Amino acid sequence: MGTIQDIKEIGRICREHGVLFHTDAELVLGWLPFDVREANIDLASFSGHKLHGPKGIGGLYVREGVKLKRLLEGGYNEFELRAGTENVPGAVGFAKAVELFKPEDSRHVRELRDHLMEGLLEIEGAELNGPRGERRHPGNVNISFAFAEGESIVLHLDMKGIAVITGSACFSRALEPSHVLLAMGYPHERAHSSIRYTLSRYNTREELDRTVEATREVVEQLRRISPMRHE
Repeated sequence: MGTIQDIKEIGRICREHGVLFHTDAELVLGWLPFDVREANIDLASFSGHKLHGPKGIGGLYVREGVKLKRLLEGGYNEFELRAGTENVPGAVGFAKAVELFKPEDSRHVRELRDHLMEGLLEIEGAELNGPRGERRHPGNVNISFAFAEGESIVLHLDMKGIAVITGSACFSRALEPSHVLLAMGYPHERAHSSIRYTLSRYNTREELDRTVEATREVVEQLRRISPMRHE
């Protein structure tokens, strides 16, 4: 949903109860202020491609004193945690991507996000999933379009050269609605019509305006043939 969770509070509760706290921080690094000590984080994982770095490379922060079990036996690479040759080109590319990503990039993408969000919400029957403003990730827009099936929207926009997704990228082959939206109490129909737009610092307002118009055309086309619209 793009919701920014209260990691500091979660970390505080975990620390008070002696629970190790791991957070998937791949959409935090570079995008948002992040202090592992202040948030009482024991382990945090990162991914290179979320910062325009190479795919297939990531990072793991491990708080001093936390003991990890070896993932693969047979060698002493990766601080004796994983056997096998390190992905040196990937690591160098990841480091360079972190170096190149600046705070102003996050602010720029947030402005693009709001521009796209407002345009999409002008489409009849469009509803925003998740919060607005500072509690939302700068690069995330998630909207449901009533009486239009999410997977069909994805396919039609793909034919127009626009890449979006319904649900999580981790479950891109699943046809089930977002389990997150269902857990949040949204009805099945709304969850099944949700679309996620993810922005980059390389996107332009012109691209976003074209995306809004393409989405409007696709949604209106699908609604004309939707049996739910005429029930």
